[in-house]
Amino acid sequence: AQPDQNLLSIRRFGPTGNFFFNGGFVPSFGPISNPNPDLKWETKKEVDIGLDFAMLNGRLQGTIDWYRRVTSDLLFNIAVPVPPNLFGNTWSNVGKMTNTGVEITLDYEVINSGNFTYKTAVNYSTFQTEIKRLDNSPLFIANMGSPGQNDTRLVRVADGEPLGQLFLPVKIGVWSASDAEAIADPSLVGSPRFEDLDGDGSYCQCNDDKRVVGNGLPDYTIGWANNFTMGNFDLNLFFRGAFGHDLLNSYRGFYENFEGTTVANYNIVKGSGLETALTKAEVNSSHVETASFFKLDNATIGYNLPVSDNKNGFRKLRVYFSVQNPFVITGYDGIDPEVRYEDLDDPDNPNALAPGIERRNTYFTTRTYTLGINVGF
Repeated sequence: AQPDQNLLSIRRFGPTGNFFFNGGFVPSFGPISNPNPDLKWETKKEVDIGLDFAMLNGRLQGTIDWYRRVTSDLLFNIAVPVPPNLFGNTWSNVGKMTNTGVEITLDYEVINSGNFTYKTAVNYSTFQTEIKRLDNSPLFIANMGSPGQNDTRLVRVADGEPLGQLFLPVKIGVWSASDAEAIADPSLVGSPRFEDLDGDGSYCQCNDDKRVVGNGLPDYTIGWANNFTMGNFDLNLFFRGAFGHDLLNSYRGFYENFEGTTVANYNIVKGSGLETALTKAEVNSSHVETASFFKLDNATIGYNLPVSDNKNGFRKLRVYFSVQNPFVITGYDGIDPEVRYEDLDDPDNPNALAPGIERRNTYFTTRTYTLGINVGF
């Protein structure tokens, strides 16, 4: 992620809150960055090969691009221990990443006959992102957070592996009072039961008993524009989709259980994994969902009214009605299936190395209706 502050390579002090002293609140200052004299800017190199073409007397036009981008000296705000550091994060250059993809754009005048025309345009893009080198590989980043799930890491970033790997324990059931393990440890009752992935005979809350259960980046995205005219009427439809990406549904990870204490969970999320026996909130593989979607972003219908063509009259008068977000087709249970290219747990410091997490600060997408008039003189 590109930093939005200066002087990050030196130790800095800044406001860190207030304390009460001698009858009043006094502002306090403390460390807000650790020194890193070797810190430097990211560098990028890119190769782009493209082809532009036109066919059918210009009715069909298109562009095909292949690109490969190499980013070196990736900047990342790494968590570090305190002490010996004075601050909990340090900006560092952590490695190298490659992006490879294809972009195809086609514009086609399908019909141009008298008072009726139909033009369409399609954009298709695919990309692959791979970590080529990473210092201290692997990194486990993106905390599930409070309440009750602090220091629960969600994403694995490692040498030679794709970016966007959601890395979690695999749920295989719920502990019941009759299970031998729960008889020995009654606190297990109502907790998710996880698979012993390392084969040592029991599950531990460690990376050896987690695995990659999804990827937050899509295989490909599409956009599809359609423009119709018939007489004085016009109709514009724009569809869009993303396919092959997964999302960690953090709403389900916190609230899809019948616990009313740790997470104050009195309004149960009725997701696909809701079980009446589940009383503990522990994020796991069941909260990762395929989030592919296809949606109509915008639909607009308009009518051009006949107007006088003299100097004192209107030269253009168009009435239109528009709808944004009329519908979306998806199997995702969460709020919004859009790709999360960055983790926005801290909106002021988005984390581009941790895509694929729908945080609880996500709001519902609104459907907007607009009735308007375009006037030209």
